[in-house]
Amino acid sequence: MKIGVCIAGAIIQDESMLYKSINSVESLTDWDEKIIMMDGLPTSCSLMKEDYEKMLENLKIIKSKFEIKCFENNIYFKRMLRWLLDNYDCDYWLIIQDDVVIKDLDIWAELGAMDALEANIMSYPHKPILKDTHWFKLIEETGNGYVSCHGWSERCFILKSKPFKDMIKDDVRGENNFIDTIYHRYKNTKNWKDATENQKLEYWEKWRCYLNNNVLHEHLVGKRKIKST
Repeated sequence: MKIGVCIAGAIIQDESMLYKSINSVESLTDWDEKIIMMDGLPTSCSLMKEDYEKMLENLKIIKSKFEIKCFENNIYFKRMLRWLLDNYDCDYWLIIQDDVVIKDLDIWAELGAMDALEANIMSYPHKPILKDTHWFKLIEETGNGYVSCHGWSERCFILKSKPFKDMIKDDVRGENNFIDTIYHRYKNTKNWKDATENQKLEYWEKWRCYLNNNVLHEHLVGKRKIKST
C-alpha cells in the first residue's frame, strides 16, 4: 500500500501559515510521495506575479524534499486534485490546505480504521461534531471517535484514491467551487429532501464519508492577497 501527503496552496498573505501546515504533516510517516501543489495566480492578482514567484522559489529551497508543482493558471482545488490523482498512483492521500494544521494524527491508525470501516474519506473537523451542522449530517457513531456522516470537509482529510477519483472526475458544475460542495449541493436538492433514509444511505455508499472527532485541525484562516493598488 502506498500513501502520499499533499499540501494544496495558493497565494496567501501570511506565508508562515503554509510552512506551519507543511511542518504539521511532513514527519508523520515515511511517505511514498510528498507533494506541494501551488495554484496559479488569479487574474486579480496579476500585479503580484513577481512576489509570488519569489515565494515559490523560496519554497522550493526550504522544502526541497517535496516535489513542488506550480500551476501556471488559476485552476482551483478541484482541478488540482484531479491532476494529483492522474499523475500518481498512491492508494491513499492525506490532503491538507495551506492554512490548516493537523494535530495528533497517527496516520497508520487512521489507515487501519479506514480499512476496517471501508471508508473512502476520513475528515478531521476543527472541533468535535456531536450534532448535525451545516456541513455534516451524522449517521452513526462507530466507536473511538469515528462517525459515519453525510458530507465532509476538504480542509484536512484522507482520501482513498480510486473511489475519490471516480466521484470527482465528471463533476464540472462550478469548477471553481470546493469539492466538498458536490455532496453539500445534493443535500440541498428536492430529490434529497424527498428521499427516504435508505435512499440517502445509497448515496452515502458512493462516498463512504467518516469523520474522527478525536483528531482535530486548526484553521489558521489564511487571507488570499488581493489586487495591488
